[in-house]
Amino acid sequence: MSAARISAGLTAPMPRSRLLDAVAVGRKVLVEAGAGFGKTVLADQHRESLGIGTVTLRLAPRDADPALLCATLLRSLRASRLSDLASAVEGRETLDEALDFLLDALAATTSQVLLVIDDAHHVLGTSAAAIVDRLGSDLPGQHHLMVVTRAMSAAAGVAWRTPGRVRIGVADLAFTCGEVQELLRSCFGATLPDHAVAILHHATGGWPAAVVLSAALVAAAADPWRRCTALLGERLFWAGWSTTSWLPSAPANAGPWPSCPTCRCCPTGWRRQSPGSLVCSLRLRKLACLPPRGRPAGAASPTRLPST
Repeated sequence: MSAARISAGLTAPMPRSRLLDAVAVGRKVLVEAGAGFGKTVLADQHRESLGIGTVTLRLAPRDADPALLCATLLRSLRASRLSDLASAVEGRETLDEALDFLLDALAATTSQVLLVIDDAHHVLGTSAAAIVDRLGSDLPGQHHLMVVTRAMSAAAGVAWRTPGRVRIGVADLAFTCGEVQELLRSCFGATLPDHAVAILHHATGGWPAAVVLSAALVAAAADPWRRCTALLGERLFWAGWSTTSWLPSAPANAGPWPSCPTCRCCPTGWRRQSPGSLVCSLRLRKLACLPPRGRPAGAASPTRLPST
């Protein structure tokens, strides 16, 4: 496998028709999951599939200040080249006023527009959260809204369970075994037997960031099958999170969560470290574990692997 092919596979995310079909059902979509679950990738692919004008607000901690959020909103509208919307917001002194005029301008716009609020967790629980609440409740019916966040408060989350709204969570974003197989084939040009794919899926827990990195390792290996079976003794370290609040029901020693509904992988325990740049690190755990339902026929029971 050439380095160019591996690089291309890592930088060109695979479209996942299952997710794109799910978000296409409603005009207002909430995507809620932790880092590395492909939330922003899904938002970008949703934008491409709709093929309409898009305003993307990428929020930061500073945007919890409504005055600064007004400036971010105006910059995003200008960057989208939707001049009518930008002019409606320009010069407004408060966030509420800016949202009033933005909604009026959207109501007067015949062309459909997609509004994406990325990293919305930076403003949730603050006065700046009005941008999510107002657009979620008052957006004119011809337009689309996608809110991307690591966590949504229980009170705010209730509004996203109403008919006509779509809520995508960790269980939806996790790769299925079939999607792992398609990723290997379409992005890395590798074809593995089903039981090898089940091993790779179990070793990553379906976490998209882990799946893509592991698929690249397997595809680049001189012996992909041997490299795939070695994943039985490896675990990915969670990385880059200072909080696990996006997993409210998961204990500190929770395993890969949630289990894939197709193969029901059993949790074996993710080891958590302090935040850091560990996304690309794979560490040997010395313990091979595959659940009975996911274990290939005739495979031995989980055993401790020899030290390397």
